[in-house]
Amino acid sequence: MGCLINTVPFCVQVERSMPVLNLLHQVAHASAAMIPHEHCHLSAIQQWTPPGLDAFNLFNTLLVYENAPAIQQSTYDGTIAFTDKHELEFTEYDLAAAIEPVGNRLLLHLSWNAHKLVKEYAICISQSLSQLLTDVHKALLHTSAPTPVHQVLTLPEPEQRMLNAFTANPLAWDESKTVVDLFTACAQRHPDEAAVELDSDVWDYQTLYAKAQRLAQWLLHYGLTAQEPVGIIIARTPDVIVTVLGVSMAGGALILIDPEYPLDRISFIARDCGIRRVCYTAAHAEVVQRVSALVPVAVCEIDTMLATAPKNTASTLGQVLPSHLAYILYTSGSTGRPKGVMIEHRGLSNLIQQTPSIVPHMRSHFRHMQALAMTFDGCIWDIFMTLCHGGTLVLRDEIAHTMHHVDSTSLTPSLMAVLDPT
Repeated sequence: MGCLINTVPFCVQVERSMPVLNLLHQVAHASAAMIPHEHCHLSAIQQWTPPGLDAFNLFNTLLVYENAPAIQQSTYDGTIAFTDKHELEFTEYDLAAAIEPVGNRLLLHLSWNAHKLVKEYAICISQSLSQLLTDVHKALLHTSAPTPVHQVLTLPEPEQRMLNAFTANPLAWDESKTVVDLFTACAQRHPDEAAVELDSDVWDYQTLYAKAQRLAQWLLHYGLTAQEPVGIIIARTPDVIVTVLGVSMAGGALILIDPEYPLDRISFIARDCGIRRVCYTAAHAEVVQRVSALVPVAVCEIDTMLATAPKNTASTLGQVLPSHLAYILYTSGSTGRPKGVMIEHRGLSNLIQQTPSIVPHMRSHFRHMQALAMTFDGCIWDIFMTLCHGGTLVLRDEIAHTMHHVDSTSLTPSLMAVLDPT
């Protein structure tokens, strides 16, 4: 029959400095305010959901309070005695926790979908819940000195101590620099070093920077504005890397589009984020023509842009600020419509500047293979991580063959699992 509950979804606003008791009061008041609406069908609530919210995934966390008073033994005539009880419930959720008061303690029961979650993960969740409940209890006992929400631990104390040790000395990074600044400085330091390689085609940093600069000037000459979304029909070629850099240098926001996408998905992305121009290689002219017939976009063939760009490489480029939009990444849309996630330059720059601390092999002349799907978030990291630190971005022809000629690559776990480790 399904889950027979009348819980109504509601949102909770949480601030770091908010006292724990205030948060609990807020949740209690919000929950009580929902009681008059418990007769509403979930389908109706989904229809009332404001634009921008996922109407089909309204519950991030679902708490059901069950009041089951104990039956007094005296109500029986003595012929039957209940000495113990055992309850076993099943839910349709991948993870469910039941908290039962036993005397002055709370007993936590955890059940999970073994096809999706391993036992070790479930144990970690149970330990985190136990720590959370313990800290909330402590906070409620010390009302004279309110405990802010951010001081409530969600990790067991040994793990929290380990985390504190690892994060005790945060790495410094220049918040004023964008990846455009980092790439420009790198190109000036290593003008003659190999920057991009595809088979026998190798471009040095000087060539790559000059082409990207000319493409940026072309875009600015034809009216590109700061943070304007620019669609790029991707291909694993040096020209597309030039376009990624050129759009960034001109101040535009990258939207990488797979030419294998269904036409309606490409059209949706173009309309959703307001793409006004699409850059492409000649190999994908047919795809772009079909898109432009459905969505009013200017089509920009990369070779033509480079051939007709202004010759004055000293021209001033658009100012790119850390707060500006760097790129928009669209989700797969497997649970509904694709959703665009907007990433600012400050976040991307922070990641790129911190990369040497987590990738020990990084140095001048290192060779990194770009093997991920170019619409994947990791592709952006591959490009800028390599080209902002003096490495060579190797565009794969065939993974198994290329692996022997590079120092590193980024792979998804599923792809790594099928590779021969030898």
